[in-house]
Amino acid sequence: MVLDSIEFFAFEIRRALYREARRRRIPVVIAAPLGFSSCLLVFHPEKSPPFDEYFDIHPGLSEVEKLLKFGLGLAPRPTFLSYMDFGSIDLGGGRGPSSGIACYLCSAMAAMEAVRIILGRPGLRPVPCYTAFDPYLAKLRRGRMPGGNRNPWQKLKFAILKKRLGIN
Repeated sequence: MVLDSIEFFAFEIRRALYREARRRRIPVVIAAPLGFSSCLLVFHPEKSPPFDEYFDIHPGLSEVEKLLKFGLGLAPRPTFLSYMDFGSIDLGGGRGPSSGIACYLCSAMAAMEAVRIILGRPGLRPVPCYTAFDPYLAKLRRGRMPGGNRNPWQKLKFAILKKRLGIN
């Protein structure tokens, strides 16, 4: 079992970790703090697409575009957009909005999911499924994003966010 707690902006190290975990047939659990929320994903070696495929990472993307796609794929239906200050995002400078509360929530959600997987409990929902909880808004969202960031809705969100953040 791998619990991904790598810094958001250490993207290439994360990609290498996911490739190696998949090669060794080890599941990876990630919970990301976004605003006051936590978004949980499970990458299963047999039941999930590879990291780069789900996040639609391919040659020709800038480092900032990779980070934006990563954030979009982590939170396909984000709750935090209603209260997020877009001025607090600086992907090139390694700055994004999250709270200590969300970091604690992430560790609890990721650890609990790892325990469920290790014990073989029913209900495994690997990528392209996701779970997001925002205690600030008292919202739980569970869903499925077929195709990950290759999904037409995700492509549209990517274009809108690039424009809103002034990314060429």
